[in-house]
Amino acid sequence: VKDIASYEQQLTRCRDLNWELTEKIRSETELLASLDASNHKSSSNLALCGRSIRELADQKHAHDQIMRSLERTWNNLQTMIRSL
Repeated sequence: VKDIASYEQQLTRCRDLNWELTEKIRSETELLASLDASNHKSSSNLALCGRSIRELADQKHAHDQIMRSLERTWNNLQTMIRSL
């Protein structure tokens, strides 16, 4: 039972973090668009913002993989419990 609760907590934390990363990417993308549209374009600001978006996207991709693995394990645990 403790392992099941632990998996459920991990999955919830991973989903929350994934949502936060999605929001950060959205925010950084909006910032990039506003910088690009402004009259005071700064190539260093654009580059920094673009790099930040790439780093966030890489983190999100890694967390997506972890979340899928946790979801598979969670589904397997639920299937095992139902079969008892």
